[in-house]
Amino acid sequence: QGFKQINNGRFNQIWPVWTRKVALDMVEEAGVKLLFHAWVTDVLMDGERIDGLVVETKAGPSVVKAKAFVDATGDADIAALAGAPFEVEGLETLQQVSSDYIACGVDAEAVRQWALAHQDDDGVEVSGVKFETERGCQPMLTITIKNMQECDDGQMHHVGVMPTVKLCVYREAVRIQGNADIDPLDPWALTQAETQGLRGALEHLELMKSKVPGFDHAFVVAATHLGVRETRRIIGDYVLKLGDLQEQRRFEDVICLNCRGLDYHLKGTVFKYISMTGHNDIPLRALLPQKVSNLLVAGRCISSDHLSQASLRGAGACMGTGHAAGTAAALAAEGDGIVRSVPIDRIQQALRDQGAILQADG
Repeated sequence: QGFKQINNGRFNQIWPVWTRKVALDMVEEAGVKLLFHAWVTDVLMDGERIDGLVVETKAGPSVVKAKAFVDATGDADIAALAGAPFEVEGLETLQQVSSDYIACGVDAEAVRQWALAHQDDDGVEVSGVKFETERGCQPMLTITIKNMQECDDGQMHHVGVMPTVKLCVYREAVRIQGNADIDPLDPWALTQAETQGLRGALEHLELMKSKVPGFDHAFVVAATHLGVRETRRIIGDYVLKLGDLQEQRRFEDVICLNCRGLDYHLKGTVFKYISMTGHNDIPLRALLPQKVSNLLVAGRCISSDHLSQASLRGAGACMGTGHAAGTAAALAAEGDGIVRSVPIDRIQQALRDQGAILQADG
């Protein structure tokens, strides 16, 4: 479920509840022992090696030990606690956080008819509109109502929530957002973002009700986890730069591919998007934090600069680096846990055997 043939092509549709269910099935089938509701508060170090993680739970603190570890916190919490070097942008350039809410009660066909009638209007962009509303998996109907303003860089950019709306799940549910300019490593600021984000999301829904028929009876039903786009980025054995992406760099230690555009949500709700052509490699070295021998990172906190992270933080790269980090850590744990001791060709072959794509034509 989640794939469908359309015009001899293939697309994927992700819905959080079913994605979570499939992920849980996969890890349980693989024999993974899950522990939710546990927060890493410290690490136990033996030189440059992590010996264990201190986690806080409802039952009190405990220690989790392993030969090798993967930091998929997004904020590089474990890497930072272990003393690995990292970078963080200042608030002027740090990407915004978003509170995402799901609203239901959308008249999908009325919205589609409005989108068909207005798809050629200046300031309106739509996609997925040519597919008629139907039951089951289908492309999202996406509508962007642009609000172009001249920004500090002298260029015209969209200012406001972006994308404006995405209809999904039979196109009767919609994602709405409220954004905030905060330091996502500050718990007080995160609390502020939760409250500010709810108000912003409700204003966003009212905007859609005033502009697009079919939203008249829409109502908020659920909130998702606060969406943090950027905090710490480790300094790894290799730091990916914007030029690596733009020049479609290839690396001998490639562990996954990336082809996402540059997507910046900046202070003042300024949205900048730059399309990319082709794809670039992500090397294993970008997952290896300096000064820690048995740790890999995955997701938006891999080793990159601020400009390239706007592409690398996307779901595809997070999934690819997560797959690679888990595989490399498992192979390292068969020995002494030192990731850099595992031959790269062994890691790459294991990834290929599991269906990873490490090379693409063009």
